[in-house]
Amino acid sequence: KKYLRQIDESGADTVILGCTHYPIIAHLIAKVLPGRKLINTGEEAARKALDILGKPERGEASVRYYASDDVTMFKNTASLFLGEDPVGKVEMVNPMDF
Repeated sequence: KKYLRQIDESGADTVILGCTHYPIIAHLIAKVLPGRKLINTGEEAARKALDILGKPERGEASVRYYASDDVTMFKNTASLFLGEDPVGKVEMVNPMDF
């Protein structure tokens, strides 16, 4: 409530969840800011990517994740966002290789 007070008092009708961890607490933000539209930037980015890339033509798309840091930490954190355990789908990469 303390961190959202200024937004609440501003009368804003829309709140952009601009940090990667905010969607995890969106239900709490919605309780503190009832009636406001919450925009999840990750979902919006995924929708735009789908618009640009299109849907797979046949079969289901495969999913792989690439981490440039601690794979175990990524798996633990990703499971909060994904609602599933990404075990076996995460590969360590060196960002300097790109």
